[in-house]
Amino acid sequence: MNSNNPNNQESTVKIAVLFTDIVGSTDFFKTYGDIEGKKMLQRHYDIATSIISRFNGKTIKFIGDSIMAAFSDPKKALHAAIFIQQKTQLHNKKENFSPINTKIGIHYGNVIIENNDIYGDIVNVASKLTNLTPGGEIYISKEVYDLVKDSNIFNFESIIISDKNFPQGLIPYKVNWNKNIEFNPEDNTIICLHPILSIANPDFLPMWNKLIKNNFNLSNDKIKEIKFISNNFVVLFLTTPTYTIDITKNIVDIFLQNNNIEKKIFLFHYR
Repeated sequence: MNSNNPNNQESTVKIAVLFTDIVGSTDFFKTYGDIEGKKMLQRHYDIATSIISRFNGKTIKFIGDSIMAAFSDPKKALHAAIFIQQKTQLHNKKENFSPINTKIGIHYGNVIIENNDIYGDIVNVASKLTNLTPGGEIYISKEVYDLVKDSNIFNFESIIISDKNFPQGLIPYKVNWNKNIEFNPEDNTIICLHPILSIANPDFLPMWNKLIKNNFNLSNDKIKEIKFISNNFVVLFLTTPTYTIDITKNIVDIFLQNNNIEKKIFLFHYR
């Protein structure tokens, strides 16, 4: 996170502040000892910091069993938080020992950047928000919610807080996400559709344009993004590789139902 201040003096910038915290770490150390406890914390640090970096965030510091990170983009902060939870759950399934129970809170607003650290009420509120979050969950503030609520792959629940010590006016939202989507910024399964218009008959183009207009009538649980490179080149980003054959077949079947459509007008590629 750059403050754009060559003298490293304090400056103010608007960012998303993300905290992670390990639930039950004190009891874990008491039960399994310091060596296993430190191993458990190191696994959490390794999982979280690598993901924070991959989503263009910056790990600011470690505070006991917690991590504080900063993101310029609240959406990337949320994606990183979900991916941390997903990777943590995957780790717990593979490990017969030292499971990690992580909770994450995200707040957004102005902070002071000074000497590679961040300060301000936003940081304090993000920390308190994280403290209220149950293990395995993600809570975000309304400031974050307002910037990510239009996504079709999340849904949110407003949370009523009775704690008198919780900041007044702060509305927490619990994040629910599609378990079939892995929020990995590097790995995607895609289908590229490229009709060969030079050999297509007149019946094809109207059908193709109608499909584009209707986003191929594909359900959101199978497609996480559609990119139109041009009118005759489309890329579908899938929620999981298992949908590849079904989606391809469904699209082809739409055209094969019309007997006038040439059956060799598509090139399909997926990876």
